[in-house]
Amino acid sequence: MRWVSVGLLFLCAATWAEPVTDVVVFTTSAYPIHDPEQRATAIYALDATVQSLSALGEALPRDPELAQAEVMRRLNDEQWRGRFSAVQHALEGVSEAWMHNITRLPAVLVNDRYVIYGVTDVERALHFVEAL
Repeated sequence: MRWVSVGLLFLCAATWAEPVTDVVVFTTSAYPIHDPEQRATAIYALDATVQSLSALGEALPRDPELAQAEVMRRLNDEQWRGRFSAVQHALEGVSEAWMHNITRLPAVLVNDRYVIYGVTDVERALHFVEAL
């Protein structure tokens, strides 16, 4: 009987030791993320959309035709295409945050299961999860 109890204890301990397989960080430019060991599988700066799209309209000529031509030039420019990939990445982050009911920033989502709010250091967030 004693061995059965010990075996069940080890079995329970093994199920609690869940390996970290996915770390997703949600933040803004106001909260830079510290991830020295590159543990995050994705980092979403949710304000990148607003920043990039507002930059598209900066310093445009007052003449509507000239402004339209300048916007079209910017849209076709390689540097601006890079900005739009950042917009797409940020929108993916907004979608992920919404699907996981992320209500505050910064937030670290671990294994699609645990959310740690207010932490910008990924290792510290993982220590909180390991302490559960």
